[in-house]
Amino acid sequence: RRHTRLQGDWSSDVCSSDLRGGLPLIRFDELGSPIPDGVAAGAALSLVDADARPIAVGLIDAENECLRLFPLDEGEGWNPDYFRLRVRAALDLRRRLGLVGPEKAFRWINGEGDGLSGFLVDFYAGNVVVYAYSDAFLPQARWIAESAEIGRAHV
Repeated sequence: RRHTRLQGDWSSDVCSSDLRGGLPLIRFDELGSPIPDGVAAGAALSLVDADARPIAVGLIDAENECLRLFPLDEGEGWNPDYFRLRVRAALDLRRRLGLVGPEKAFRWINGEGDGLSGFLVDFYAGNVVVYAYSDAFLPQARWIAESAEIGRAHV
């Protein structure tokens, strides 16, 4: 699926190292480039540097007037695997902290802290609840839910 490209030098208020380093969001009024006309809430924008290299994907969160950011590693794509990797990493971290167990309750995904700005996932004794900060994020929330369902077997 093609994404709209939002190209900039990202050198003033927001630079590419901030985006690659996990900056969770940019408020609309802080963007160096306007969001192109006709781009709807929940649309995925490819943020690229001045040399057109991908830095991150941004989801338009019109309800909260910001662009939610998802940094891309070299060669990484915007697909269910992107979310599956982060859901798995979050579960592994909670397991190392002793929070995971079939009869326990814990926050599996805590938005920005787990690299998934705009999403929360809670686990309650075998039940998984996925929360998206915007209705427009439901496609990605489904990817997270599918990943959590796969991971639930390892709790």
